[in-house]
Amino acid sequence: MKKFIIFTLTLLLLSTLALPCFAQVDSPYIIDDADLLSDYDEQYLLTSIENLQNEYGYDIVIHTTYSTYGKDIAGYCDDYYDNGGYAEDGLIFVINMGERDYFTSTCGTLVDLLPYYQIEDICTSVTPYLSSGDYFTAFNNYLNGLNSYFAYTQDGYIPPDVHYDEIYGEYDEYEYDYGYEDSASFSLSDFFKAEIVVIIISVAVAFIIVTVLKKKMNTAVKQRNADNYMVNGSFNLSNSRDVLVSSNIVKRPIPKNNNHTGSRPGGGVGGGVRVSSGGVRHGGGGGKF
Repeated sequence: MKKFIIFTLTLLLLSTLALPCFAQVDSPYIIDDADLLSDYDEQYLLTSIENLQNEYGYDIVIHTTYSTYGKDIAGYCDDYYDNGGYAEDGLIFVINMGERDYFTSTCGTLVDLLPYYQIEDICTSVTPYLSSGDYFTAFNNYLNGLNSYFAYTQDGYIPPDVHYDEIYGEYDEYEYDYGYEDSASFSLSDFFKAEIVVIIISVAVAFIIVTVLKKKMNTAVKQRNADNYMVNGSFNLSNSRDVLVSSNIVKRPIPKNNNHTGSRPGGGVGGGVRVSSGGVRHGGGGGKF
């Protein structure tokens, strides 16, 4: 009996040792106050963050919360990063479950290197998973998107300038123009010059012809009054008055875009370049999920 008890306890001990064990993550770069992630999820994401930091030198922070404590989401993100002792160049990605907001606040060189419209492009693969409650996949896609974008910037990629059209509520991209010069460019230039000369000559000839024809058709004689067009005594005006028969007034409201705050229309909760309460320059953008 004693041997059986010892054997059973030994099996129980071995079974507990065989179970996977994940230590609780205690890192300033993942602060899951809303408890959206498991310990395994946090450890996996932390490894991705450390790889990004080692590769590009930026501090990257993920933070979840249920409240911004009276601050707007942008101000909360800015102050959290400023007061966290993080590097001058970096960003923080915050999920506020209380208002279902997401926001990225950039700092240092990332303010200009990672503009808000580029953040929104990255978040196109993030927000669907936030809405469905798959927060690990959302954060993982976010970090993968950052990695892909930073890789482009390392190769000299310059993000296009984007102009927001207040009337149509659309984004227009103006790509940078790049000049190319090769042996065929000079012959093309000469060709276009010849075409311009031909067009100018054609227009001049056409103008002369039309002017001559117009003068030949001008046979009318200018009259001082309308007496020659009226039979004497055929018109007698005894009374006249103006009567308003009907009126039609159409009013159309001018559409206003109250959601555009540096993010995409319909979901923006702040964005653009601003100065935090601590006097630090920040950028970024976000939305709702």
